Amino acid sequence: MGNQYDDEDDDGGQNDGDFAVPPPNQATRYQAQSAGQPWLRAGLPPWHLWGNSQTISTVIELASGVSGRPPNPGVGQLVKASYKRPTSWNWLFSSRLVSGANSGGTTDVSVTVSYELTIGTGRSMIQMASTLIFASSQTLSPTFETHSFLWGSQIPKGAQIWSSKALSPSRTFIINTVGPPPTADAPTEVDTIIAQDIQLVCKVLATADAPNTALGESVVVEVSAQFAPVVHVRPDWFYGGAPAEVRFAGGETGGT
Repeated sequence: MGNQYDDEDDDGGQNDGDFAVPPPNQATRYQAQSAGQPWLRAGLPPWHLWGNSQTISTVIELASGVSGRPPNPGVGQLVKASYKRPTSWNWLFSSRLVSGANSGGTTDVSVTVSYELTIGTGRSMIQMASTLIFASSQTLSPTFETHSFLWGSQIPKGAQIWSSKALSPSRTFIINTVGPPPTADAPTEVDTIIAQDIQLVCKVLATADAPNTALGESVVVEVSAQFAPVVHVRPDWFYGGAPAEVRFAGGETGGT
């Protein structure tokens, strides 16, 4: 019997394509044509909640609070990412002072932008927020990242602060000790977090001490946050022989 692809040796005079492997340099296997970039048809890319910008408005209040309550911040949720598996993340935060009041008195106006981060992996959740611990001393646990604006007579409209790193709290928490307190270690600079799910809430607090004509006036801050994986490797990229639409789908296999 001759070459299995040679029609002359086929008793029926016909090759019906019964063989699984085509001869070299001839016919190729059937492969569905790629439909391009499917996330462009889906309306929103799977990472559309990984970054956000919004303006937060709040009122300049007494730094000591009113009627026994602490000052009330403006709040906005910026980021909500669900990656469906743990990975390492980088970020970029930005705060821009849009508008406010000049300080008309003997005290300064202070605006604090707090980025409160909640991360989860598996069955564990960690919240890095300014939680009140001792009301009598207004002691707060530290938030993930803080930007601060402080001005006197003239508000610096358009002033911007941005950061891509944060400081961890000291590994020693000291308060109301009797006798000489121990020495606390210095905070550590952090530029990576490990998480499966991410939520970021931003709080803007504006305060001043009396007398100050800015009290009761509004302050507007534009806040922005962006997160991205340090290394973005998706399992569907390694489906050998699959069409491009399968290997580069909008929502990755088993994750977002």
